[in-house]
Amino acid sequence: MKQKALVIALAASLASPAALAAGEHKVYGKVHVSIDSEELNVKVDEEGTSYVKEDRVNVKSNASRFGLKGNLPLTEGLDAIYKLEWQVDVADESKEKNISSRNQYGGLKGGFGSAIAGRHDTPLKMSQGKYDLFNDTFGDIKILMAGENRASNMAMYGLPGSLGNFKGYGQWYTSEDSSASFSDNSNWSFMGAYKADAFYGALAYNTYGGSEDSSMWRLTGIVPIGSFGIGAMYNSAKPDTGDTQDAWSANAYWKVGNGKLKLQYIDSDGQTVGKSAVIEEGGKIVSFGYNHNLGKKTYVYADYHALEIDNPLKNDVSVFSLGFVTKFGGKLM
Repeated sequence: MKQKALVIALAASLASPAALAAGEHKVYGKVHVSIDSEELNVKVDEEGTSYVKEDRVNVKSNASRFGLKGNLPLTEGLDAIYKLEWQVDVADESKEKNISSRNQYGGLKGGFGSAIAGRHDTPLKMSQGKYDLFNDTFGDIKILMAGENRASNMAMYGLPGSLGNFKGYGQWYTSEDSSASFSDNSNWSFMGAYKADAFYGALAYNTYGGSEDSSMWRLTGIVPIGSFGIGAMYNSAKPDTGDTQDAWSANAYWKVGNGKLKLQYIDSDGQTVGKSAVIEEGGKIVSFGYNHNLGKKTYVYADYHALEIDNPLKNDVSVFSLGFVTKFGGKLM
């Protein structure tokens, strides 16, 4: 209840004439809901001669959200910037569980670049760009690939926009263990990306605990070719002990009429570094689907995902989804 009251108070204060007198302020959001039909096959023995089968249908809210963002001019060439974003569950949770925090920060932006502090996705996560064709669904890369972190207690610097097609970010963030030393408590994330009309490429690196003993790097590439597009991503993660953990993905899309056909494949031998993958054991997942546009900011989709978990019994899951996505927002003044 306290969080809801805070959201209402912030919205009211930003909507006042005094707050809107200078700068630019926007309210925005996205509603993403789907009906998912899930089938789980659990092999009881390694020979696969006996199965336990479970079927269920769920209505899901897939990272639906709303937020406020903007800037306030301070001096010539220097602005204060902010973002306050919350996730809302429009399907299952209610009351105090309905709203949770996403990216939220304050900082400065000018000719030097940008500097913010608060809570934000790591540069390694940001480096994926628009690679993930099944973002926020069962086929999201986070199912089998680690590194999809949103860091709390963070400070981040971004290179200035004057560099044109090149973007770079560096971030420092701490764990929740306040008793740990600086070196044990510090995490670092960096990315550099180049984007042109016919290419997007990014390289990112993350250390955990202030040491290369636990680290991860990610390479991403996207090449649009007219109505087609292909992409690839590679993760290599080094745990404190044990072997290097690798995961890779490839995808393709084809714009057809008023929609888009999409295909994506992920293969992982296990990802436990940093924020681990949803399925730490690793496995393979293939996803394909079709998005149909109903407007500039609204589309519906039909997706199918087939997952095989890499454990001795090789359990598998298949999910068919019918979804609806719409974005909204605009200037407050």
